Amino acid sequence: MTASVEPRVYAELNDFVPFAARCAAQLRPIRPHQTVKNIVEAAGIPHTEVDRMLVNGESVVFGHHPRPGDRLAAYPVFEALVLAAILLGWLGRAKHVRGS
Repeated sequence: MTASVEPRVYAELNDFVPFAARCAAQLRPIRPHQTVKNIVEAAGIPHTEVDRMLVNGESVVFGHHPRPGDRLAAYPVFEALVLAAILLGWLGRAKHVRGS
């Protein structure tokens, strides 16, 4: 039996994978030397687009070596959260300037 992991990508990272693999976990064969970064890139996703990697629900670094049967999740940078942080910072400064 071939060792495999079950990666899944979220949000706009689905744009990098084939249509049939979008929004669903896929079994991918792995070799012992592969890292989560290797697996993500082998799926066609540039690692620079990935903000957070989870293995079995735990956050890991790109150099992590998954074990057979592990479930991987790749999340992009969520632009809405970045925009919200910018807006909240602007509102806070505006409030400070007004003296409220």
